[in-house]
Amino acid sequence: MPRIGFSYSPNPKWAFRASYGISDAPWSTDPYSAAYGVGLNPQGSKGYGSTAAFQLENGPGPGAVVYPTEASLSNSQFNYQDVSYFPEHRPVTYYQETLLSAQRELPAQILVDVSYVFTKGTHLGFERDINQVPASKLSPSGTWYSSESPYPLFNSIAGSLYDGYSNYNAFQLRVEKRLSHGLSFVFNYALSKTMDSGTGSGNDTAVDVWQNAYNVSANYGLSTLDVKNTINGSATYELPFGHGKSFGLHGIADEALGGWRATGVFQIHSGIPFTPNTSNDGQDLSGSGANQCGCGYEWLPNVVGVPTYAHPKNFNPNVDQWYSYTPFVTPANGTFGDERRNLLIGPNWRNLDLSLAKTFRLIHGVNLEIRGDANNAFNHPNFGQPATSTGTGVTYNLPTIDGVPEAPPTQITSASGARLIQLGGRFTF
Repeated sequence: MPRIGFSYSPNPKWAFRASYGISDAPWSTDPYSAAYGVGLNPQGSKGYGSTAAFQLENGPGPGAVVYPTEASLSNSQFNYQDVSYFPEHRPVTYYQETLLSAQRELPAQILVDVSYVFTKGTHLGFERDINQVPASKLSPSGTWYSSESPYPLFNSIAGSLYDGYSNYNAFQLRVEKRLSHGLSFVFNYALSKTMDSGTGSGNDTAVDVWQNAYNVSANYGLSTLDVKNTINGSATYELPFGHGKSFGLHGIADEALGGWRATGVFQIHSGIPFTPNTSNDGQDLSGSGANQCGCGYEWLPNVVGVPTYAHPKNFNPNVDQWYSYTPFVTPANGTFGDERRNLLIGPNWRNLDLSLAKTFRLIHGVNLEIRGDANNAFNHPNFGQPATSTGTGVTYNLPTIDGVPEAPPTQITSASGARLIQLGGRFTF
């Protein structure tokens, strides 16, 4: 797709760059919809590792290929079932990307790069139940199936409609030092915001959460990929002692002090968003029927007041209760909740990996490196997302704080791996 860019360097210490480009997502890379119009299917293959439908060298034998007939393609074959739908005229998914950057070279071989990055996605996949009962026709007595559905002869229709969209804005800072005097490092910081109408995975058209299939803009909010602050980088330092270094050593002194190298790799970032919901054991009293789709539908709560992480009285987020339950109220039967998608933020992430290594010169051209590595060196716990269910249909026997009922558990029950230390050696020649 079209791309344009330029760079300008007024002197050897400064450089300015700008670019704009469009990238599309070819259908041939989409395993979920690349087979538009094939119309016939091989028979006999039952999955990975099973007997093939036929050997290519022999070609398809009798009955190996089933050709479609009017009866086999009739919609009536799928009455009262869950089916999928792709539009006949699918729009092309594409992304527009813009970059503005300025670079400055500093003494000691240090580079500073400041950038603004913008990305906009158009015609993204947004699968939802297009047979959902419209909000205007919801009834308190509605069930999973209703004559008010647009196509009442079907259960759910998982429609892969390419009307989703996204945008990403970021200020990015990079400071990099090339290796000199034994030291090199790179430091990256990004202040960013990612928003979309639904976050998918790979080429799958399903999204994380949706409630109203007929209102895409109501689903627009923080992406599950959104990370407000990101810091990462690495640093390596080689001690200036030993053979070939600034302070040359020989014999036992070189064996003891020469050839040591320390390396650190670090990552710190803000938490990612999540959406509290009213679900409990799949319960949905909206009457929309979309809970049969299995494509990201959630019955969302109403939000009373300003949702925060703080209980009305002296609440601090912790793994046993990450956010306050009180602002989230189960909607009346036959209605949708007004909560915005990805309203709250989960725990942040911190990790530091350290490595200490020493190189021994055995004979000319032959070296032995001994090293110790510590992943998550400080053994910092990085917790997963909290439970998102606000407990529809559940009665909690909870204590009160100054007469205000305490919130039910919104717990965090998972965490990343603990510190891992390993020792190793390597010959190079």
